[in-house]
Amino acid sequence: LQRLLNDLGQQADQLPCLQHALMRTWCHWRSQAASKAIDIEDYIAIGTLENALSRHADDAYTEACTKLPQRGGQIVKRIFQRLRERDASGRETRRPTSLGELCAVSKASQEEEVQEEVLTVLECFRREGRSFVMPPMTVDLTSDLGVDITHESLLRQWKRLQGPPNEDADTGWLAEEEESRRTIVRLADRAEQQVSGNPDYLRGPLLQLASDWWNKRKPTQIWAERYTPSFQAAENCLRDSEKNQERELEK
Repeated sequence: LQRLLNDLGQQADQLPCLQHALMRTWCHWRSQAASKAIDIEDYIAIGTLENALSRHADDAYTEACTKLPQRGGQIVKRIFQRLRERDASGRETRRPTSLGELCAVSKASQEEEVQEEVLTVLECFRREGRSFVMPPMTVDLTSDLGVDITHESLLRQWKRLQGPPNEDADTGWLAEEEESRRTIVRLADRAEQQVSGNPDYLRGPLLQLASDWWNKRKPTQIWAERYTPSFQAAENCLRDSEKNQERELEK
């Protein structure tokens, strides 16, 4: 009890994290089939309050990658980037999204065999004992049915979403999505400001950064519609800038 109180401290999401850690502690104790009483060793084994929720989510991620070796990890990433949004104060909040939209932004069509991949991933996160996503497994998902994160604590506690503390390591999924949002909006704004006959091309480092991002992220109009209605104009602005740079280099 004292260890739990000490670990709680000033940690955010105290109640859901405590609830999750206790549930995981009990599950670990039960899986050991031990005759001794549940104790601190079981609590430490599941990662304590600091890591219990994040490790459990990682278990679901690993299962999805195992079931879909080629695309599982990427689908998980796109799903959770879509199931959230950042409010005006910079706080991550839930964003319920239809199964059809999740399929679309996961670069999966709604054809039955491809939608099945998204369902496979979601089931890794919403099955009994691992209810990170709702509705629960007792509900059959259809294309127009909303999918949601069960509790916003997942957005703040899952380290794969937030990213590691080391700045030299890979960026977390949510920060990556925010950077993508800012980039597509900047390109769209630049395109809308173009004056006919006197285009203001991207040049130098700005063009290189935009091109590198586009080639890595491979954005689609369906993904961008959430952030701007001018996806095609943004792409045209980038491509025209690349062609202009080629012409200037040839001179």
